Amino acid sequence: MSQPVLRFDVATRVRPCAGEFVSGDLVCWKQVGDSTFVLTLDATGHGREAHRVAEIAERVFGAANLDDPAEFLLSLDEALRGSRGAAAAVARLDAAERCLNYAAVGNISGRLLGRGDSHLVCREGTLGQRFRTPKPQTFELRPQDLLLMHSDGISARFSAETFTDLHTGQAQSVAAQLLERFGKMYDDAGCAVVRVKA
Repeated sequence: MSQPVLRFDVATRVRPCAGEFVSGDLVCWKQVGDSTFVLTLDATGHGREAHRVAEIAERVFGAANLDDPAEFLLSLDEALRGSRGAAAAVARLDAAERCLNYAAVGNISGRLLGRGDSHLVCREGTLGQRFRTPKPQTFELRPQDLLLMHSDGISARFSAETFTDLHTGQAQSVAAQLLERFGKMYDDAGCAVVRVKA
């Protein structure tokens, strides 16, 4: 008997660093068939120049025929050539296959919490400049798993023991708390939270 198709509760939050009106961090997502794609990006620096990089990435993501996260990062690298560059991570959550495909370059943090606490691999480098080829990862997904993706404008110094909403909280609540409790005032900050549901 086949397993039921999963559902994904997605929430995103972004804010600029203190003193700026626009952010170089970008977090966005879209649905393509049975798959939910999530992009988290941190342009180098902050302010208007960083925001322009984020705008380019948003256009590329919106127009892309998405399939493989690592392939998308390679195409995004092409689009960002000549810019100040960015770190980025892309997740593909497949509802029918019940799996996560993930690839990242630069200082984006990714974690999958559920049966354990898996820290997702991020290759060194900067899209639009120089980087190591993204290393794709695949994980099985189960109901109540939680995917976290965030820029370095949010401290990664939290645990499921000290942040109890990570176990059962709605995605919107977890994202809001990540930004409020762990966001750094003098850096752009952005996060994506996905709660897996049966």
